[in-house]
Amino acid sequence: MKQTLAAFALAILITINAFGQKEVLFKGVFLPERTYVMKTSTTGAMDVDFKGDDQIVSQLKAGGMTLPIKVTTNQKMNITTKTGAKTNNEIPLVIVYDEMTTTQVVAGKENTKPNPFENLKVDARIKADGKLVVDSIHGNAPPELKQTMILTMESLQNQVKFPTKPMKPGDQFDQEVPLSIPLAGNQPIRLLVKTKYKLKSIKDGKANFDLDQELVLDFNIEQTNATASGKGTGQMTYDIKDSYMIAYSSDLDMSFGMTKDKLVIEAKGKTKTEQVITIE
Repeated sequence: MKQTLAAFALAILITINAFGQKEVLFKGVFLPERTYVMKTSTTGAMDVDFKGDDQIVSQLKAGGMTLPIKVTTNQKMNITTKTGAKTNNEIPLVIVYDEMTTTQVVAGKENTKPNPFENLKVDARIKADGKLVVDSIHGNAPPELKQTMILTMESLQNQVKFPTKPMKPGDQFDQEVPLSIPLAGNQPIRLLVKTKYKLKSIKDGKANFDLDQELVLDFNIEQTNATASGKGTGQMTYDIKDSYMIAYSSDLDMSFGMTKDKLVIEAKGKTKTEQVITIE
């Protein structure tokens, strides 16, 4: 569940080309020769219960397990991205993972994991079509972790689809982002996070959005033994001058279920994400 609770700690790449107070055009690029410092905090609390087969449940309790199992998670992540001068219609950038720690408490037992990305540096570039391409990763992370990072970063820009025309207060658009929940010994649960973005106001050089979120199973993939649902709200603030998001928050209530060998695993919880970005 740790990955689930941290999964919303997302960095959204945005530029705003129209500076009028009536309408704003959003696109997905970095600006050259900037430093972006992103600080993200994600906290979550979840109850995990086991039902169904009385014999298995009795064995779990006999082994000292108290049901439901209470799980809390606290993750902090700081990332610094520096972009260089535009060359050949491309923008080079260097991404450094300054901090990423995860503390998880399961049934009263604390487990703090070190940063697997410590001292990791990513050399990448924004191409003329706005896509991010990872050229190399420097650090001691395992190869599989580096590959996961490349796929995640390169797919990030495809996850945010803004309207091709300028937006004014009251306008809105919808977006679907796939999410995978890893489960030990089982196939992951494949989900969709559906988000409705509504432009609330354009004031003092800032564009402010309200977010409504819904979590559902990805029905394009057969998952007959799983259930999932969730509702949430959030806000985003964008600095028009710097063409980038400077604040993001999200509160999400969610529940998951899976049946295996007559045992039903149910989980219900909340997750809260706060993200602040400073630009120099």
